[in-house]
Amino acid sequence: MNRTYIALISVLALILGTTVLGQNPQAQSDLYPFIKNDKLGFIDRSGREVIPAQFSTAADATVFREGIANVGATGGWTYIDGSGKFIVESQFWWAYPFSEGYACVLLPGEGAGYGFIDKTGRLLIKGLRAPSAFHDGLAPISVGSKWGYLGTDMQMAIPAQFDFAASFSEGMGPVQVGGKWGYIDKSGKIAVQPKYDITMLFRNGLGMVKIFSERRPLVGEIGMEGQTTEDVYLWGFVDQHGAEVLAPKFLDATDFSEGYAFVVANDGTKLFGIIDKSGKYVHEPAFDEATPFSESLAAVRAGEKWGYVDLDGRWAIPPNLAHAEPFWHGLARVAFEPGRGGYIDKGGSVVWQNKSK
Repeated sequence: MNRTYIALISVLALILGTTVLGQNPQAQSDLYPFIKNDKLGFIDRSGREVIPAQFSTAADATVFREGIANVGATGGWTYIDGSGKFIVESQFWWAYPFSEGYACVLLPGEGAGYGFIDKTGRLLIKGLRAPSAFHDGLAPISVGSKWGYLGTDMQMAIPAQFDFAASFSEGMGPVQVGGKWGYIDKSGKIAVQPKYDITMLFRNGLGMVKIFSERRPLVGEIGMEGQTTEDVYLWGFVDQHGAEVLAPKFLDATDFSEGYAFVVANDGTKLFGIIDKSGKYVHEPAFDEATPFSESLAAVRAGEKWGYVDLDGRWAIPPNLAHAEPFWHGLARVAFEPGRGGYIDKGGSVVWQNKSK
């Protein structure tokens, strides 16, 4: 996986996912996208369709943040408020959700690049080479061959000096120096030495890091040149001072959230269990796939079906769903079966479902 792809995952994760893992509710933000007859609209928490399905669909790109949603309209991408009214007249080739009062947009015209707008639609800066978002008052951007951080005054707050950089979270920014990843603080000073193959965003006071472990033969797979092998990487967690709270030893892991994380041990089980910050299991490995906890529930897959477990790993909503996403402000988007989706509440009751063909 190349470094550009990984770093952009980090950026987009914060653009789209920060509010899922903890933001104070805002009335206008409690609107949820739905798709009907290949058009996108929004429901409220009761399942009432408050903004009719009328916008272009683009997978999970459209969300309400800070009372504003990015939507695809007839002439391109723009923004609406909680009533469905257009608040920005400009039409962009792409529009990302607002974060800390600013939104990144792809400007129309071949090679025009990206820019940031405010909530009036005023273009504040243009010519950026990649999408970005403000978090902790900083946004990663590239200048020439190096990366640094833009401040909300649209001036460089941390000079471009890194091989790559991703969004800040909890006061820590993942950066790449000399082929390895570490973290900087908001002053631009190295806080965690670059020695990892990748560093992810800080959550719950810990950053998830990955190191190369070994090249392992794939059992039963022999290629034209002999035994087929795979590179094995292990995940661990560091604190803001660089101490390895949990040394890299897990084949897979989620971020910590609400004090717990899902991990896969390097012992051949290939199942996710739940650990606390000391590394102690609070629920033994039992899940095939898992997402971080959100609102004290986590979406997990057992076999072919998804459900939700509580912080102790007990089933809160039985695994009878085709797919499930984290809860956000009391609702979760799910697929009841392939091609039929909707929203459920934390009791598992259906709030809205797409009945259109």
